[in-house]
Amino acid sequence: MGQEAADVERPGHQDVVVDPEIGLHLTEVDGVRTVWAPVPGPLRAGLMFRVGAADETLPTAGITHLLEHLALFGVGRPGDHSNGAVGPTLMNLHVTGDQELVTGFFDQVTRRLTDPPAERIDAERGVIRAEQAGRRRGLMDVLLTWRYGARTYGLTGQQQYGVQHLDVEAVRDWAGRYTTRGNAVLWLSGPPPAGLRLHLPDGAYRPPPDPAASVLPGFPAWFTDRPGGTALHTVLPRGWAVPALRRVLATRLVDELRVAQAVAYAPEVDYQPLTREVGQLVAVTDLVQGREADGVDAFLGVLRRLGGGPGIYGAVTEEDLVEWRADVDRTLSDPMAPLGAVGSAALQTLLGDGVIAMEAQRAEREQVTVEQVREAAKAALDSTLLAVPPGRGPTAPPWRPAPLTTSPLLVGREFPHLDPACSGVRLVVSPEGISTRWSDGSHLTVRVDSTAAVLRRPDGHRVLVADDACQIDLEPTLWHRGRDITAAVDALWPEHLRIDLPARDPGDVPRPAKGWWLPRTARRLRWAIEDVIRKAPYVLLVLAEIWFLAALMENMGCSLPVAVAVVGGTTAGVVLLALLARWSAGRSPSPDGGEPEPL
Repeated sequence: MGQEAADVERPGHQDVVVDPEIGLHLTEVDGVRTVWAPVPGPLRAGLMFRVGAADETLPTAGITHLLEHLALFGVGRPGDHSNGAVGPTLMNLHVTGDQELVTGFFDQVTRRLTDPPAERIDAERGVIRAEQAGRRRGLMDVLLTWRYGARTYGLTGQQQYGVQHLDVEAVRDWAGRYTTRGNAVLWLSGPPPAGLRLHLPDGAYRPPPDPAASVLPGFPAWFTDRPGGTALHTVLPRGWAVPALRRVLATRLVDELRVAQAVAYAPEVDYQPLTREVGQLVAVTDLVQGREADGVDAFLGVLRRLGGGPGIYGAVTEEDLVEWRADVDRTLSDPMAPLGAVGSAALQTLLGDGVIAMEAQRAEREQVTVEQVREAAKAALDSTLLAVPPGRGPTAPPWRPAPLTTSPLLVGREFPHLDPACSGVRLVVSPEGISTRWSDGSHLTVRVDSTAAVLRRPDGHRVLVADDACQIDLEPTLWHRGRDITAAVDALWPEHLRIDLPARDPGDVPRPAKGWWLPRTARRLRWAIEDVIRKAPYVLLVLAEIWFLAALMENMGCSLPVAVAVVGGTTAGVVLLALLARWSAGRSPSPDGGEPEPL
């Protein structure tokens, strides 16, 4: 039933009307900041915490999701009247029902947040695994990974490895850090029920990670993704000019891509505040097959023209702002608009903005100018990360391709690939990390001091994941002295970065392509010769010694040919033994036999 607006006294805090237009109230419940407004229908409520995937690391990824599942277990049938959600920076536990149901929900949920049910953790691991298996990685996940790597906001598109190995103590510690009174906001569609209690510990507010910090060296940048669409992601300072830009950009994309050029069907644009200072703007569109180049050009052209000056076709106009304000007013005239205002006020409170009344918001929208929106469009283009179909990246400055790796090629001990198809590939192992180098000069590098995680399997398989999301896959069966490389990885990278994966079927372990013994022998001989060439200075030194000893024996009365034969033969024998030892050590070891030799 509907909730009546009324000033009610909460213990230790006065309920204050902060927006008379919609009856928005600000109060506290058990020390938790609370916003509410009267909205028709059943009571809707949510407990919002400033914690999400962006606060995790790759080894702990999914711990907030696991906490959410454990907190909701046993609190009604899942999905009926209550549920939860975890985003990049927020966790929201919400419920719909009468006052008794809402009161009981928060009583149980807040108790479970402080003491998660240990007996349920294994079952929820399986539930989350099934949930993730049905989720397809979208363009937004890809954009965030390229911009932020395998950390902060880039973790929203990564595997939730922490779910599979973290115990209930780790979850309890995480909850103790983030699900506190100072890091939460309660929102309701009516006054808080008299018996409502929140059993949360004291704790300070925890600001979100900085969204402006990227792993990429500069913008605007682009990368190649799947065919059939294009998308952009940009980070902008918050202000009313950005929501105005979002609306104008959305209408221009539809007019240009869908109507005028017919290169797309459903362009979409979204804007979301991330911190008190900045928010993210995302534009995504499908593209007509065979017209991807036209679609990418039109897509970028719309944003570029929005930042143009007066009189330029497609630039922002005063009519655009009039339509934007009218669109906002139509949205606010909906009878359920106060519910959205409550959620918005909760987010403003949690981010530290303070609640802004509708009248003040309307006045701020009226002050937005065409020039401000044009400047926002220019800033958006300057910080854009663009995903394009294969072969469609913009080449003209200031655009630049986003690098696959942000670390330079390392110098160290090199190991060749065993597969003939990868004869030019080398693995470089150094105390600073590992690089994979191709014959064309390209490379991938994972440094020890900028590693997000090391994935490990019992058979020696290792995957190194850098902070920039660059990955090096190390299959010991595919590399010369592969098990020694595995031992080096385990020695170089610290234990807290390790993620142990389950064993795989022996038939899934890759093997180098089999050939005749002669090609294999030729490859090993080539490696040995290459090793000698790398040691050319030492070879020259040996030749000089041969000449010196031969001359010395000649002075002692031995003929020069005999002296050269004796000294040269002895030296050649030593070199041959060294090559044979090197050749023998170069044989690819089986993954289950013998101890690895130190590098």
